[in-house]
Order: sequence, then structure tokens, then C-alpha cells
Amino acid sequence: MDLTQLANLGEFIGGVAVLVTLVYLARQVRQGTRAAQQAAYNSDSRQLQDLGVAVAQNKSFARIFRLMIEGETSTLDADETTQLYAMVNAAMYSYEATFQSYRDGLIRREQWEGSVDDSLFFLSCPTFLDIARGRRSDLANATLAAIEDRARRHGMLPRHEESTA
Repeated sequence: MDLTQLANLGEFIGGVAVLVTLVYLARQVRQGTRAAQQAAYNSDSRQLQDLGVAVAQNKSFARIFRLMIEGETSTLDADETTQLYAMVNAAMYSYEATFQSYRDGLIRREQWEGSVDDSLFFLSCPTFLDIARGRRSDLANATLAAIEDRARRHGMLPRHEESTA
């Protein structure tokens, strides 16, 4: 083999090495993206899980939550009303974070829709929806609009809208 052939062989081997490296890096990026998506979803959903645990472990929170679902919040005292607003706002922060993650492409559509399906239970409570609609941010408004749109498209209207429709 002469020097030119060796140079050509070296260039070919170098090209193959670059190609193998690019394929490897593409796989690593894809795996990193999946890991980031799952981490975003886990973080967003953890907030709701924590709220659910608080309701399950605290009789006062459970009572407030039940009264919200039953539409009997007029019996709440001022402190309980404050707790109710804090619970609804905590839930909305989680839904908003999940919606933002979905819009940014950090979580898959199925994850967002799963979160929405959970949200429909809360949206069936007029009190929850009234408090959530009181939030002023564009993100809160967009989140509620997206949830309500999904509910309408899939025939899952909240109870308060079914009774007036």
C-alpha cells in the first residue's frame, strides 16, 4: 500500500468513526430528552399527589374538600375558606405547570390528557371552577380553556355546565 492509499483508508475510517459517534450521540440525546420529559411530568404531578395526601391525612382538609364537591362551602368559616382557596390554588399551580410543560414539549400529549382527565373531577365542582377562574394570569386562563375544551370535545362537561345546558 502506498501513502495515498493509506491516507484514503485513514480518511474512510475517520468518516466511519464520525458516523458511529453521531449515531451514539443521537441516541444519548433521545434518552436524555425522555428522561427530562419524565422528570418534568413527575415534578408537576407530585404537587397534586402531595395535595391528595394532605386531604387524605387531615380530617379538616377532607371536610373542606368534601364540602367543595358537595357545593356546601357556605358553611365554612373564614379560616376554612382560606384553606379551600389555598387548596384550589395549589391544584391550579400543578395543572398550570403541567400545561406549560405540555406546551413547551416537555411532556407528551398522553401525559397532559391524563392530567386533564383528573382535572375534570375538580372542574365538576362549581366552587373549584369559580376560584380557579379568579386567577388572573394568562397561563391560568389558557390552562382552564384547554381543560374545558377537552371536556367539551369528549362530552365530559362539568356538572354545573350540564345542568344549565
